[in-house]
Amino acid sequence: MLDGGCRRYQMIFFFLCLFGCSFLFYASWYSEVTDFSPADVSLLENFPAEFTAEDESFLDNILIETVLDIPKFHEKPSEAQNAMEVGNVSFDKIQSDPTVQRFDLNRSDVIVFLHIQKTGGTTFERYMVRQIDLISPCVCQARRKRCRCMRPNSNKSPWLFSRFSTGWNCGLHSDWTELIASGCVDEYFDNREHQHVARRYFITTFLREPVSRFISEFHHVQRGATWLASRHLCNGRSPTAEELPPCFERSQHGWKGVTLDAFLACSSNLAFNRQTRMLADLRLVHCYNRSAMDVDRRDAIMLLSAKRNLLKMAFFGLQDEMRRSQYLFERTFGLHFNKPMVDLKSRSDSFQLTDEQRRQVEAVNRLDLDLYRFAKRVFNERFNHAKQEDILLLLFIILIINNIMTTSNETPLMVVFPDSLEMSASNSESLSQMLTVCNPYDVPLYYKVLCTAPNMYIVDGASGRLKPRICSQVHIHRIGPLTDKNGAPLDPSTDKFRVEVKKMDGVSEVTKTDIIVYINQNGNAEKRQVGFDQQQAVKKPTACEQRNRCSSTVDSQTTGGNRRSSSIRDDDDSALCNFLLTTVSIICLVILLTPVSVDCHAEGPSWYPDWLRASLPQKLISAYVLGILTKYLIKP
Repeated sequence: MLDGGCRRYQMIFFFLCLFGCSFLFYASWYSEVTDFSPADVSLLENFPAEFTAEDESFLDNILIETVLDIPKFHEKPSEAQNAMEVGNVSFDKIQSDPTVQRFDLNRSDVIVFLHIQKTGGTTFERYMVRQIDLISPCVCQARRKRCRCMRPNSNKSPWLFSRFSTGWNCGLHSDWTELIASGCVDEYFDNREHQHVARRYFITTFLREPVSRFISEFHHVQRGATWLASRHLCNGRSPTAEELPPCFERSQHGWKGVTLDAFLACSSNLAFNRQTRMLADLRLVHCYNRSAMDVDRRDAIMLLSAKRNLLKMAFFGLQDEMRRSQYLFERTFGLHFNKPMVDLKSRSDSFQLTDEQRRQVEAVNRLDLDLYRFAKRVFNERFNHAKQEDILLLLFIILIINNIMTTSNETPLMVVFPDSLEMSASNSESLSQMLTVCNPYDVPLYYKVLCTAPNMYIVDGASGRLKPRICSQVHIHRIGPLTDKNGAPLDPSTDKFRVEVKKMDGVSEVTKTDIIVYINQNGNAEKRQVGFDQQQAVKKPTACEQRNRCSSTVDSQTTGGNRRSSSIRDDDDSALCNFLLTTVSIICLVILLTPVSVDCHAEGPSWYPDWLRASLPQKLISAYVLGILTKYLIKP
């Protein structure tokens, strides 16, 4: 048993460990709270007092669900919703019941990709059609962009609606209003399959840091590329020239060679706040008619609509987080890519902007900047949640394996003693000795004694049944000669007995113990062990060691026999082990108390070194290791 002082310090250490674990989970929970930024509330405060009925209905939904907290979208179908809105499956809905709500290729589920320009969507779409491990993978032909992505049980029903599978069937780079609000995707599948089916739609997209995305689009337009074929349908019609004035003459077939200043000067440039516009339901702001509503109110409603629709999606990724986006996609859909995605690097990242140009770019993309900050927080929350589940599952598996290994490899209690006998020709009493076989368990056992020289010994009680918590004695008599034919003493030798202890079924072995018998003619001859298969030198235990082992075994059997001795002993080896375990425990405790690092975006004192910031998985593993070590350090 541990003394009072040692016990007191170990209990203090134990409570410190509990405090560290509590701090870990509180800090993780508090740091992951995601909500709207103060900029959202300030936008709402600037709204006029009067709203249309349509505005009020929309804001009633999002103010309660969104501004006050992250909404959990389990929307009830209404008459105003089309079939696609009714069948939409959000990320939160998937998490509420993953076994039921997860994407299923064999059903009528469809993944819809909303492709926003210059956000890495082309790369992701290529991975979708070429790199996903499926029983029936997409069939892609050389020199053709489109692939046939059909379900395993159908040759006419695709499971993916995207540029590289079905093409631009709802318009070039169609947005939320064209894809979802209009019901275009559902109509496309009805026409293709010649019937209406209640489908589930899993909407996905990719976002990008707005300044980099804007510069990338500027370079794209500067090279002469345009998206003139985009229809921008809203409420069944395209915008008029007055509603959406062109930034260049269509006869020029592009805006090749445009300067950044000229690109920024066009007030109707669709590159401004493109991500917010393409994710918002433009019907709420009278489509492209900017004169129908106050600019501030229009921007606020568009921003909140984009955030709300982003949360309605089953998945969205970030262009600057391709690896993490891949991980989250695989965890959400249960699909796996056979090739890892790489973080994309663009020339726009190295493009040098003057302070004035950067200010202008941020000003014309202020809604996108707000949207991206919100998306980043939501993405980190979802990613960390998924990662926590994986880490906890891994720790659970490790714990099970640890318990199995501990159970299977645990050293059995010593049920046979002593472990060596010594017989001498000079002492006739030593030729008859006794073994004690004990059963410290709560079940009956069967034992059997074997010998390497059966013709030289008589064993009384060579086999038998041991009742629970009962000891039995086995008498061993030496009957073989100790001299040769000429009467000369035999060379010193050893014999070996083996006691096998099994359960009463005769199959489940509990332990197997070898007893060495030293045949000594003069009291100081060389001792050696002869095994069943090989021979190796052994050290004869001292009488003190035998006595201590016997007393320890008897004590354990008297009190129940099912308690092992303390794992931290008072010899030199155990002292070193104790020191190492304590050191590792302190390191784990320090890791738990360090600031939480979310990859490279950790918050904390600027003077705090980055290498001391621990990620959440590291903290979880440290908590697990600390718990295991604490179990052994304070064990009596």
